[in-house]
Amino acid sequence: MLHRWVKQAVADPQRAFPGQGQMKPEQIEIDRLRKEAARLKAERDILKKDRRVLCEGRDMKFAFIARHRAV
Repeated sequence: MLHRWVKQAVADPQRAFPGQGQMKPEQIEIDRLRKEAARLKAERDILKKDRRVLCEGRDMKFAFIARHRAV
């Protein structure tokens, strides 16, 4: 393990230890994509909660939106 750390430090001293507040661009992109995936899943799941609302009238749709606005 120590050998690998030394090898990383020699190869790229600026980004050798990203855990100290420095993240590699790839890791930043991965984190951004994870957050976006979580947001999209939440949006998808809210529609699964009450599918019959989509078949109801406009008033029912707005009531559902008002109840779940915080989500």
